[in-house]
Amino acid sequence: AASDNLIPCILELGGKCPFIVDVGCNVDHAAYKAVQAKFQNAVKPASRLTTSSATEPDQEFTERVAWHLKNQYGVDPKDAKTWKYNPEVGKIVADFHLDRIEKIMKEVEKHSGTKIIAGGLEKVDRKNRYVCPTVYRDPPMDCTMMKEENFAPILPIMSYVNFSEVINKHILTKGKPLAIYYFGSSSS
Repeated sequence: AASDNLIPCILELGGKCPFIVDVGCNVDHAAYKAVQAKFQNAVKPASRLTTSSATEPDQEFTERVAWHLKNQYGVDPKDAKTWKYNPEVGKIVADFHLDRIEKIMKEVEKHSGTKIIAGGLEKVDRKNRYVCPTVYRDPPMDCTMMKEENFAPILPIMSYVNFSEVINKHILTKGKPLAIYYFGSSSS
């Protein structure tokens, strides 16, 4: 019915797909894949690409994500002029969806422990329904973004100490994911 009447709609695939960066992985490759997958179509391939990083590759992963954002999409976290409308980044379909994304971003950004690596609420262009690729470091686990599918160009990054923490806190408590993206060595 939507195609007969040209009604804007959002198709939901469902599921929250963790993206795990573990010790011993190629951190640059993992960061490249995370940036490409999350921001190419605003939500592809997962509705919530939650990136967890072990203590060792943690800072390096965050830095490489910022580098790949600049390299792939021209978004430089250090240059405020680079965030404007970018045709290479997926756009938001409808105003009501943009409203929901802004609400999610406000909730995350009011938390004092969250660091904005790139993008953020102030880099939303309502006229063009464009949300700059946004990367949050250590968002609160109880916020809407971490509990529900966000269908937005937002990448949260959290740290973990051991792999069982990822399984117990981020996967088993959140329902079955459609996929799990794991970057690590076979020995870890």
